[in-house]
Amino acid sequence: MTLQRYLTRLIWICTLPLLLLSVLLALDRWREQYEKDESHARQLLQAATQLVDENLDARLVGLQNLASSPLVDDPGSWPAFRLEARGYLAAFGNHVALIDAQRNTRLHTMVPVGESPPPAPRPAGRSAVALALQTGSPAVGDLFDGTVAQEPLAGLAAPVLRNGSTAYAIGTVIPLRQLQGLLDDLPLTPGWSVALFDSQGRLLARHGEVGASEDAEGDIRVSGRLGMAPWTLEVRGLNELTSHGRQRMALVLGALVLGALLAAWIGGWRASQRLARSVHALSEAPGASPPREEIEEIRNARLRIADADARRDRVETERRDSERHYLQQLERAAADLRASEAQLLSIVESASDAIIVTNAELSIVMANAAATRLFGTPDRPIVGTAVEQLFPAHLRQTQRAALAQAAHADPAHSGAGAHLELVGLRADGSEFPVEAAVSDVPLPDAPLVTVILRDVSQARHLQDELRASQAELRNLMSAQHRVEDSERRRIARELHDELQQALVAIKMLVGSIEQELAADPRRLASLVERIDKLVGTAVSSTRRIVNDLRPLMLEELGLLPALEALCQQFEERTGIEVNCAVQDPDALWPAVSEPVEICLYRVAQESLTNVAKHAAASRVEVELAAQPDGQLSMRIRDNGRGLHRDGRRSPLAFGLKGMTERVRALGGSLRVESDPGGGTLVVVEIALKQDAIPS
Repeated sequence: MTLQRYLTRLIWICTLPLLLLSVLLALDRWREQYEKDESHARQLLQAATQLVDENLDARLVGLQNLASSPLVDDPGSWPAFRLEARGYLAAFGNHVALIDAQRNTRLHTMVPVGESPPPAPRPAGRSAVALALQTGSPAVGDLFDGTVAQEPLAGLAAPVLRNGSTAYAIGTVIPLRQLQGLLDDLPLTPGWSVALFDSQGRLLARHGEVGASEDAEGDIRVSGRLGMAPWTLEVRGLNELTSHGRQRMALVLGALVLGALLAAWIGGWRASQRLARSVHALSEAPGASPPREEIEEIRNARLRIADADARRDRVETERRDSERHYLQQLERAAADLRASEAQLLSIVESASDAIIVTNAELSIVMANAAATRLFGTPDRPIVGTAVEQLFPAHLRQTQRAALAQAAHADPAHSGAGAHLELVGLRADGSEFPVEAAVSDVPLPDAPLVTVILRDVSQARHLQDELRASQAELRNLMSAQHRVEDSERRRIARELHDELQQALVAIKMLVGSIEQELAADPRRLASLVERIDKLVGTAVSSTRRIVNDLRPLMLEELGLLPALEALCQQFEERTGIEVNCAVQDPDALWPAVSEPVEICLYRVAQESLTNVAKHAAASRVEVELAAQPDGQLSMRIRDNGRGLHRDGRRSPLAFGLKGMTERVRALGGSLRVESDPGGGTLVVVEIALKQDAIPS
């Protein structure tokens, strides 16, 4: 007997009875589960029928209540009847129409009374309005396409009976989505569905899963007719998804299969004992006695193995000698190659510039650590990707063509390399300029291209900032000169218009005094009084001009009184309310240096001037506060119209630039926050002590 025949017969003898038993038990469980599924389908059909009938009954009762209203009989009462009918709209979400015997719409809750209502629907099949007018009983129609609502609808109607005859019909429609909502409220287990059809078998709504085939064999189907309408409900259980009972059956079958496998394992174990004894003989030394019941195939294999062992020993001896010599040569070559690769990799990895090596198709085959840092891909290796993936999408074709042209340049100039200016793309999507040096490596089998990249964004940014700073400085200096000239002209005008005129008047009055002394000394009193007023005016003008040039109150009393006086003068001059506040002035003010006081005073002065000229504000708040880190902050906020988006970048905004440069000169910072219509906030932060600020 051969080994295959022996094992096959043994396994069949062990498993055939158990398999037959499993089939019988599975059939019994299938029948039991199918009966439970049919009972569940009937219960589900009853619940769905009750749900739909109750909804239709409530709607028809509402229509009958409207039909019994006495307001229907008098057209003059139809506006009041329309209000009553809109109660039905509020309750059920559907409009109501009053239709006469010729099926013309006389009133509709969608439009006011007196306007042309939409026409009554005339479905091709069963019409609820026509049945209500003919039979004098409430009726439910079939599915039709609504021309006004632009969706499938079903009609309901109740007759208006007066003296035994039908004068009108009260009609409404049900969108299929409302019927779908009713069915969706039914709790269904996976594999079950409920469908609603009209009297012509057309689908109105369906809830639940539907199989690939509408007439799949094996599905559980139970149907019934509604009591309130000639519609049909169908409950369907999919054969492939009603798996509750089948799961139980699977458990039973699994237990049976496990039992069958256990029996097979026992039979196989007994067969393995005989196989083990025969196979064990194969591992024993040649010349050992074979087992008593040795299998024929194993005995033949044992004899072949013994013969092969002898030949293998001879070949193995020759192979080891040849392999030893080859391995010695291979190890020496590998050691030289590793040393060369380590040296090359050390040079490439230690380079500060990004180095990328590509093949002839510009696919990256090697990249150093600087390249991954440059393109921001430490967690995503770039080896194996195309080189154009490192460029922005709108420049990939152009820059790839430039690289390819540089890589395949004239071989006579390939050693010198080509320099390109490109735009790179980081992993976060940001673009940056790079300089690329391209050179080819003309290998015979697979030529390579070496690209050395350097990020020049910082250098270009510094150049742009330097040019912008120089241009801004030139503009600021030009503006400063214009301001100085304007200030000189203003001072000259004030000296001419006020001081000089006052002094000339005083001189003329002094001459008059000399004449009056000779004529009538009693008239000197009025002249002296006029001289005193002119002198007072001259003194006030002199004090104001001097205070504009350098406020004396700031030098004599300090920053807080000077700011309060500035705010008071501004409020008196412009009528804008100014609130000046300070936190802990007694502890803070003695530590403020003179340069800081002058800086803050001038910033406040310029900010208030800007408010008066441009803000159209009604209130300004000036606040001084000491920060825990030794910084002094001043906040000036107005409730005006704010700055335009480009106001702080305008070439003419020299006032803000002058304030910014004044604060920067003392090591502080100034920022302006503003939105159109939201007011403007100027924040100055500067160190209290200026002795540590570098010049």
